[in-house]
Amino acid sequence: MLTCQAIVKSTIGVGVDDEDRKQTWVADAEECTKRGSIETARAIYAHALSVFVTKKSVWLKAAQLEKSHGTRESLEAFY
Repeated sequence: MLTCQAIVKSTIGVGVDDEDRKQTWVADAEECTKRGSIETARAIYAHALSVFVTKKSVWLKAAQLEKSHGTRESLEAFY
């Protein structure tokens, strides 16, 4: 998980305009989820939440990921 987070943090903004970050990152996380790359989706949401702390839509998407693919503890860790 830590390696995945480090890779995501280092590369997630490459080639993405600042005004497109939220939409692009959420779409990337959703695509990762569809492919079964849950840890990568978690890492993307974790980074997005560190940048967009007040964006309810990102919090809800991250919570939905944990409800579907995580544990009670992983869901609570997001809050």
